[in-house]
Amino acid sequence: MKSWFRRSSISWFPGKTKSWNLTELTDHCNDYYVCMENTKCYKDYVLFETFDRCSHDAFSIGPMSFCNKKLKDFHKNSPGILPSCVVDFLEKAPPKKWTCENTKSLGDCLLPQVQKHCDPGLLPIFNEHQAARQYYLGCDGKLKFKDIENVIANSTTNSTEIEIL
Repeated sequence: MKSWFRRSSISWFPGKTKSWNLTELTDHCNDYYVCMENTKCYKDYVLFETFDRCSHDAFSIGPMSFCNKKLKDFHKNSPGILPSCVVDFLEKAPPKKWTCENTKSLGDCLLPQVQKHCDPGLLPIFNEHQAARQYYLGCDGKLKFKDIENVIANSTTNSTEIEIL
């Protein structure tokens, strides 16, 4: 219940999140993660993917929502200037699958525009969020999911994809 309220309160009052750090922003995700972990029913990579999704949702509806508004306004007033990857991010639905490659690509695409068009106070949390996404998805080599090795070994692709249900 607390997790739902926290996530909902972020969407009701996103302005509160402007001064929050990533720990404050994702605090409700920790509770959800621990609850799932305590069931002993989920594999490690599923737990961390869930944590990534929760923290990304909180970041997106919280502090990043103000940057998105500025980017959309800039694009409306100055069409054709923003890179196509930023326009796609603003106008299209998020991917059905998050991979190491598409989360890094999105972060790399958005970073210069965040620096240029958004509140300077967003940059530290943006960078921290991007690094956390790479960590949670096991992209930076710091996490080794013992239970995903069988999934990767039996996969026909070389990319670690985690499907969002």
